[in-house]
Amino acid sequence: MKYLILLLFIFFSCKAELDTNAKNSILKILSENQKVHEQLIQSETEIPKTNALLASIQEAKSQTTQNKNLTSELEKLEAIVNAINPKDREAFFGSMSSFSEGLTDILKVNQLQTGYNKFYCPMVSKYWIAKGEQIQNPYAPEMRECGELVK
Repeated sequence: MKYLILLLFIFFSCKAELDTNAKNSILKILSENQKVHEQLIQSETEIPKTNALLASIQEAKSQTTQNKNLTSELEKLEAIVNAINPKDREAFFGSMSSFSEGLTDILKVNQLQTGYNKFYCPMVSKYWIAKGEQIQNPYAPEMRECGELVK
């Protein structure tokens, strides 16, 4: 009986490895997200286009049809990006913060080490994902260094 319980525990605690195509698709999402982040840093008034980000999510969904949990998480990200209001900068920030939290969950669950990190700014109560460890707050032009690396 002990062995059966141990085997069940091991079986349910093991997660399926992502295949190379799925990993590459998630890396593409991160890359497209980084482009949005950089556009926010460059302009204090323009709202970046998210078409390429949405396309990368849809591509990832097509690469992960065997992994129902990942597909479900990607569908949530897709819904967030689809609901973005391209005319309201504050609403855009809220959507991108939610997107960053969802993307972080995907990275954690699948234990992907990517070189991208999650950041949080307590002044605006928002998250973002960016490459590296340098803080470049996309939500507060007057305080680009405000934020912290979330571990």
